[in-house]
Amino acid sequence: MLDERGLHHAFIELDGLGQLYPPPDPRNDPFNMDLQIRNFASVLPHLIEAGARYLVLGATIERPEQLERLRAATGATDLTVVLVKASPETVRDRIIERETGSRLVESFLKRTEKLARKIEKFGMHDLAVLNEGRPIEEVAAEVVAYLRW
Repeated sequence: MLDERGLHHAFIELDGLGQLYPPPDPRNDPFNMDLQIRNFASVLPHLIEAGARYLVLGATIERPEQLERLRAATGATDLTVVLVKASPETVRDRIIERETGSRLVESFLKRTEKLARKIEKFGMHDLAVLNEGRPIEEVAAEVVAYLRW
């Protein structure tokens, strides 16, 4: 969709920038968010240098201070947070499908339920979109329209 509009953009899935096991600080940072943000800050200038003017960042932001660190890492004054939502049943089904054969399914399911409540509590998002029961292109179009990209 962004290609069709001629928008030079990059997509980063933040989780991928913190794939290190076991985590260096399992007690205070069990999901390596510190590493993810530091790696993101290292990668972003290269994407900008290569021509990216828009960024889609997939991330699970649990606390306001994490969002502020990401905001600082981008140097952006215009940062929009979109909460992608689905029913607990849909989330559960997607995790089970995605993690086929993984011994971590149950821990992901428990974490997801707690995380959804925490994210709602902090209300850090500018827009919430429903991502079930409709084509992904429709979800993306809703976000792009909101952003006026």
